[in-house]
Amino acid sequence: MTGRDAQGEAVAQPVIWMRTLGGTRGPQPSLTLERIAAAAVELADEDGLEAVSTRRLAAKLGVGAASLYRYVTGKLDLYDLMVDRVCAEYELAPTGDWRSDVHLYCVQALGIHRRHPWLGPLMNQVTWGPHLLSALDFLLGALPSASFDLRRRMEILGLVNGMTALVASTIAPAGPESRNPERVAGNAVYLASVAAEPGLPHLSEALRQLAEAPPAPVEPEEVLRTAIDRLLGVPDAS
Repeated sequence: MTGRDAQGEAVAQPVIWMRTLGGTRGPQPSLTLERIAAAAVELADEDGLEAVSTRRLAAKLGVGAASLYRYVTGKLDLYDLMVDRVCAEYELAPTGDWRSDVHLYCVQALGIHRRHPWLGPLMNQVTWGPHLLSALDFLLGALPSASFDLRRRMEILGLVNGMTALVASTIAPAGPESRNPERVAGNAVYLASVAAEPGLPHLSEALRQLAEAPPAPVEPEEVLRTAIDRLLGVPDAS
């Protein structure tokens, strides 16, 4: 919790990356931040972010819940650890071409989001840990200062990560209800009725054209590359 000074002002509390963890007295601690982070990520991957609780995490680690509080003060600490844990999956090395470097970052980020669908909602909540900082530093350094001033590069940093999370969320595996044949058929009938709706001329025309000439499937990585190129002002290849 955030403390208050005598004047009632908030006093900064050290984030997990700045604290001495696990205690210095007594027997050798049985846990490490790495073990805690790995177990929490496994829980979230298997059962969703809501599965990450102190009780379940302690049970998975084979310790008492009180033991965890030598390392974390609550879920925000856990989220910091979890996000940084999955950001260790980046394998980034400069290619010699800045656009290729940006694409490399984006494609790897998309893969991380797809492997860990719970990640997107946490990105704006966490304190940046060492692995995340390293990845962001790579992306920021890839953008040439001669083409983008610092403010523009910081804007791009946020937009690239937001667009990556958005693309990842739109290609998440569909639930069984959405794959139900009767529901799929019902949606097709409904959209056909929308296409014939005179009160929606623009959407109706778009749906009619799409029905006549459905677009070819596009891989999500290509969707992301195209979106990022447009953000960066790179002309279409066509």
